[in-house]
Amino acid sequence: MPSIVDSTKFSTWQRLVRAVANAKRIAAWMVARHRKLTLPSLKLSQRDLMESERNLIRQAQWEGFTEEMTILTRNHSVDLDRKKPIDSGSPIKDCASYLDEYGVLRVKGRIDSASAVTEDAKRPIILPKDNAVTKLIVFSYHKKFQHRNHETVVNELKQRFYIPKIRTVMKSVRWSCKLCALRRCKPKNPEMADLPPIRFEAGIRPLTYTGIDCFGPYKVKVGRQYPKRWGIIYTCLTTRAVRLDVVPSYDTDACILSIRDFINRKGVVQTFYTDNGTNLKGANNELANEIKKIDFE
Repeated sequence: MPSIVDSTKFSTWQRLVRAVANAKRIAAWMVARHRKLTLPSLKLSQRDLMESERNLIRQAQWEGFTEEMTILTRNHSVDLDRKKPIDSGSPIKDCASYLDEYGVLRVKGRIDSASAVTEDAKRPIILPKDNAVTKLIVFSYHKKFQHRNHETVVNELKQRFYIPKIRTVMKSVRWSCKLCALRRCKPKNPEMADLPPIRFEAGIRPLTYTGIDCFGPYKVKVGRQYPKRWGIIYTCLTTRAVRLDVVPSYDTDACILSIRDFINRKGVVQTFYTDNGTNLKGANNELANEIKKIDFE
């Protein structure tokens, strides 16, 4: 069966259908012009699109089920005793397949008397799983449901089509989808730097190397007032021991008083590690000024 266009050159089902419909419409217009007949309109109608869709589906069926379509076409015009069954190795051997009035391969069902079901759901169209037309149709449903709800997509496809190994086809379409690939990709984890030596010091007293950080403010209730309070966290960089302290303000004096109280309770710290908080930098400057006043002689 000759193909009008190459379906592998199209990225969406809708573009392929319109391209085939336009090609047939232009061909009919050129024939009418050559024969000097009334020129038909070049505007596409719903009927043109439906016929184009049937032609593409029929083309895909002939490509994917050549032997089966040949047998069913021959059986349509011979007596009952001369009809040939479909080969037992065919993927549609158990589908009770037949050709409708348009030559489209369908599954013969048992729910023809159901009034609330569409004709396509009663007798779904059979599509080969490895054909480009099938993948475009599946991708159109995949895109319709925003690249998610995969079981819903499979259910909606089954309302009109019968595709052998439909979930395998659906998975293949998802993995070839560019948007889904972008959603699946993750940034590469950065290589972490080595930990400083103070994290591995052994045989020393806890809180010898201490990290300081401030957090807050928090409102507390004092009588009828709600003043602000800040917190200071002290962390041992070797044992990960933690101590919390509350300060009344976020200034240098409150930070120095908290550090002095910490040293009085836990012992002298060899090194403090902090960030660039203003109160912590102020405490560091005050300490540096006091050290300069010491007469080491």
